[in-house]
Amino acid sequence: MATAGPSRSRLPIRPRNPEPSNSTAGYEFNDDLLIALTLQLEELDIEVDNRKGKEKAGKMADRHAALQDYKDILLSMSQFHADQRMAKSIADAVLQDSATITEFQALEAIAVRDRQQALRMANTMDATPQTAPRPTAAATSSRSRALVMRGGDDYSNYDLESLTGSTEYGDQTTLYSEYDDYDELESNAGTTSTYRRPYARESSMKYYNAGPRVQCSICSESVLQDQSTKCNPCNHIYCRTCLRTYVFRAMKDESLYPLKCCKVEIPGNVIARILSAAEYEKYQEAAVEYSSSDRMYCPNKKCLQFIPPESVNKASNFAFCKHCSTVACTKCKERWHAGACRVDHELQAVINTAGQQGWKQCFKCKRMVELRSGCHHITCHCKAEFCYICGVEWKTCTCPVFEERRLYEDAAARVDQAAVRPLAPGFRMNMINQVQQQIINNNACQHPGGFVRESQPKPFGHRCEICDVRHWKYILACRSCGIEICEECRRFRA
Repeated sequence: MATAGPSRSRLPIRPRNPEPSNSTAGYEFNDDLLIALTLQLEELDIEVDNRKGKEKAGKMADRHAALQDYKDILLSMSQFHADQRMAKSIADAVLQDSATITEFQALEAIAVRDRQQALRMANTMDATPQTAPRPTAAATSSRSRALVMRGGDDYSNYDLESLTGSTEYGDQTTLYSEYDDYDELESNAGTTSTYRRPYARESSMKYYNAGPRVQCSICSESVLQDQSTKCNPCNHIYCRTCLRTYVFRAMKDESLYPLKCCKVEIPGNVIARILSAAEYEKYQEAAVEYSSSDRMYCPNKKCLQFIPPESVNKASNFAFCKHCSTVACTKCKERWHAGACRVDHELQAVINTAGQQGWKQCFKCKRMVELRSGCHHITCHCKAEFCYICGVEWKTCTCPVFEERRLYEDAAARVDQAAVRPLAPGFRMNMINQVQQQIINNNACQHPGGFVRESQPKPFGHRCEICDVRHWKYILACRSCGIEICEECRRFRA
């Protein structure tokens, strides 16, 4: 008589002595096997429930014991395959995150090595006399090392001189991402006898976050000195995040390129240290774009990328876009076509409107420029300088520098803006004449006296005279010529 029980055809076959492997690649889990084990466990539970009450109390029948042993075997096999699945999941995660794990291992090794070096330095300094001599410039540069984050995912211990070749550029001595520990010590605690580096911590990650900190000139956040950039001779300090932000803005805004701080260009090797290789390549490509006189852009509306000069064939009047493989006509700047170029009625309408409004076109980049106030000396975004009256290059014509109407309007606007209350007509006219003379005398002002911050609230905010953007907190006014510019233009444009 047949009895209800598990079918022998459903018994799983356990592999004998599986070969060990260090890789999970190509290994597939048999879901049918797990389903079969689950079904057999369910049938066992049904069989055990059906036989309850049919046997003597306190005595286990041989069949019941066999079913229980078989159930233990199935549970063991199920647990084995569940553990195997978990092991594969962990192995896949390790393989996928191997780059991140390697990165943190390298960071940990650097922190441990530097901590040991810090402890040795501290022990050495404790054994020296209290009047320790100040290190020479050569010794300082030789021990100047920084933990530099490159491209957001690469941490390396770089030597400054191996990266820059020199710690000087121009006529000024410039240290980027480096500071003199003795200067920091004396400025914070006065003269002292023993210097113990603050890095000696028990945890390497605590050590990484320890050290002298400085304040960023843009975001005002406190950052590690090793993760900042100090510019000379202005001594402005920028954190890595803010400097990267302005580097990316300079790639898109020609008026900011090349990136400068207080009219001094930031060297390319310093910018390369805060960018990845691909980002720095784009930064260099921007230099090619902005230095081109007759620029060519892809006419494909979904691309619009700059076409470098080496991809332009002026003899055949076509250009090839390497990004989308579009072929363009170099005459009309549209897609390549046979025959004569068609007339661009929209562009012609803009040119006609510009002529009616008195706008001028830059001879270099062909931008339209409108003069609202100031002299006829125009500096375009592409850094081309030309006369607003005749449109030729600056200082090659005999046109007057100022127009009386604009000069009067500019002076009157400055007087009225600075007045706390309405001025008497006679006094106002005298002030306007003085401001007019001041504008003429300081036309080529280089702002030798610096700027003063004006934070008095105004109904329409403070308008920057360079970027034409309104700011609501404050504006910077030159002590000599009175021009009002924003913080960004003062650092990176003026």
